Amino acid sequence: LTVSAGALVIGSVVGLFVALLRLSSSRVLNFVGGLYVDFIRSVPLLILLVLFVYAVPIVVEDLTGRTIRIDALIAGMLGLGLYAAAYLAEVFRSGILAVPSGQREAALSTGMSNGQAFRRIVLPQAARKIIPPATSTVLSLVKDSAVTFANIACSNVPRFFGGEQPIAAPGQHYLVEKFSLGLDIGADGR
Repeated sequence: LTVSAGALVIGSVVGLFVALLRLSSSRVLNFVGGLYVDFIRSVPLLILLVLFVYAVPIVVEDLTGRTIRIDALIAGMLGLGLYAAAYLAEVFRSGILAVPSGQREAALSTGMSNGQAFRRIVLPQAARKIIPPATSTVLSLVKDSAVTFANIACSNVPRFFGGEQPIAAPGQHYLVEKFSLGLDIGADGR
């Protein structure tokens, strides 16, 4: 639950920021937010977690010349949080868009600034619409934390399957899982 709670905090903060990027009138900011959502949602969670555990330290070392080691638990929490952020961003964005524009216009006509109208009028109304889909996303996040723990376990076994590189273990688990799922689907289709 610690990983899920930490990932939920990270996902909520980053998700709200990305949702605001997606709602921006700037085409560049809107594109950046959309690119983040599309990229993260198209990458399997296990691959994202493996990248955080293994690839990020390599990239940082190449760029800075300093060797770093990211704790597998922290990497898992960060990876799961950024994964959840892509889904929560769309939940937040849809909730904000569900608030009638007349609500914001009425707040602006009373002398509120855009920020005040957003914080005091739009967000509270959007929160009521966000709760059901966000609850579903949080439940998925708790279930996905099992994948995080599998990745953490594999990262602590340096030469799993007799491979030369530690990155082989999670990749092989993913291959076996998807292959067996494909066999099950194929068998049911006959």
